Amino acid sequence: MWNKNINIVLFALSNAILLFVFNAYSQEITFKEKHYSIANGLANNDVRDIEQDNTGYLWIATWDGVSRFDGYEFKNYYHQLDDSTTISYFETRRVEVDRCDNVWILASNSLCRYDRINDRFIRYQKEKESMLNDSVFRINTDKNKDLWIYGNKGIEKYCCNNNKFIKISTDSVKQNILNKDIFDFIIDDNDNIYLIFKSEVLVLSPSIIYNHPFYELRNKTNIEVSTNHPSNYLFRTFFTTISKNTTLIFTNTGTPFVFSGDNFTSLDDFSSFRSDKPLVWYNNGVFYYYKNGVMSSFKKPDVSLVEIMYLDNNQNIWLSYYNKSEPQGLYCLMPQKRIFHYINLPQLLNVPAVFSIYKNKAGNLFIADRNGSHALFIIKRNQKYISVDLPGLNNLLHIRSIQEDNDGRIWLGMFRNKIYQYDTLNCKALELDNIIPGNEIFGKEHLYRSYIFDKDKNLVLAGGHEITFIDIKKGKLLKTFQTEKRFNDIYCLYLDSE
Repeated sequence: MWNKNINIVLFALSNAILLFVFNAYSQEITFKEKHYSIANGLANNDVRDIEQDNTGYLWIATWDGVSRFDGYEFKNYYHQLDDSTTISYFETRRVEVDRCDNVWILASNSLCRYDRINDRFIRYQKEKESMLNDSVFRINTDKNKDLWIYGNKGIEKYCCNNNKFIKISTDSVKQNILNKDIFDFIIDDNDNIYLIFKSEVLVLSPSIIYNHPFYELRNKTNIEVSTNHPSNYLFRTFFTTISKNTTLIFTNTGTPFVFSGDNFTSLDDFSSFRSDKPLVWYNNGVFYYYKNGVMSSFKKPDVSLVEIMYLDNNQNIWLSYYNKSEPQGLYCLMPQKRIFHYINLPQLLNVPAVFSIYKNKAGNLFIADRNGSHALFIIKRNQKYISVDLPGLNNLLHIRSIQEDNDGRIWLGMFRNKIYQYDTLNCKALELDNIIPGNEIFGKEHLYRSYIFDKDKNLVLAGGHEITFIDIKKGKLLKTFQTEKRFNDIYCLYLDSE
């Protein structure tokens, strides 16, 4: 398993140096894009709404029919004039999935439910289903995934357990809310109802009198929520409830606002934005994607009108929009963690090659190249840059490895069997010829390729066919092991927990 705090640093070599940081838990996100249209089997390029059911199917409401997408292909459902088991009208506006996994379709002003057993649709009518409304304008679900309906006679709620429609009492504000030109209708996590019209928003809050629940008008605010939508059917809102008193509301017109207490304010500063739920929204030509406290953004220059934005269970972003007057079908943007990050280090532009890199316990980054007496560079945690002098070196004695022992000392392994210890106090590297005479250990024909410190703080060297243990403090050769002759050279050592 990856350690969340581990970065792997890589160098790519050309005429100048490039530094890349590999982080398995990088927060920066890019997106892989895939486009779906009529050519791929989508019912229509004009997509009005998207919802995912518990089995993973995406249900897509379009201007002409409903598409069900399984991740590979589309199955389409169209209105047929002489077939009552089809959707009740060709134009579909909304799709919702309730907590019983019922799929509801709002086709024009009529309501349909998908019959999974028979793979058909059931049309709901006031006369047959004891509904309050005979004309439905909007549908939505609340935090419990119960279906709510806004229509010409008021607001009602569907109970899927007993297949009953329950009237929501709004008698005190009935004259204010019965408006078929509604833009949207949402219920936040505090059970407040938001009725969003073109130039005003009504907030209804639940109350109880004599054990009788009803909704009363809590707030009425004149606010222009839509400026570029030719039809209220294309308008859509998204929200996240921050606290008991605060709900953030976003629209696909680029007008985010906050309802806190009893007041609406516009959301101009995203730096303080917080939400437990991932969200995607559009504002002033930019799409924003928020997840786990990290905000990412991207632009699509051909967007003139956004229809729908939706996050599926895999956090893929689904977009539908217009380019000028033409609907563009459906785009799926799949978040991709950005693994490699280029880091610009101007001080290292003249470094021809990097052979080793190490980050010590104090957080300082040691970078070694082959530039002879100026072969070690240190980037401190405070971003201070240090070039370390290594006297007596030439271009043939470049640093091949950097290690830190249990006492926090930094050791530098050289190409020609030299070892230096870095003096952190004086920012100098001290040669240790008197401790490790290279020729005595390996012989003239051998060069050590790697070294580590074992649990007893002994230096372990590897090169040729030999592994050698040295007591650094006493300057004493402890033992040497030889590998099988079929191994030409040892290049790497690693000490595990045993």
